[in-house]
Amino acid sequence: MSTNWSYFRMLGHKDGKYYYQQIKTNMVIGLTPNQHTKYYLISLAPPEYWETTFPSRKGINWLDAASMMMHEGAGRGEYKPEPAESVE
Repeated sequence: MSTNWSYFRMLGHKDGKYYYQQIKTNMVIGLTPNQHTKYYLISLAPPEYWETTFPSRKGINWLDAASMMMHEGAGRGEYKPEPAESVE
């Protein structure tokens, strides 16, 4: 599956969270597995991105989107923030 990463960057995982950086704002957010909901994912990229990348007959396949995010994040290795980075 071809994925356009122009909206966010996967940084890795640490202490039960997966970390992402929003390209537009440079903000880093950490999500637990339960937080990989459509609301958090839409905070990383607009609905059009998710509709194109994870289409379903009912709009967006949020389960596949969340699964890909967590598996790709795990594959990035442990997230090691820079000393000046704030992680929420």
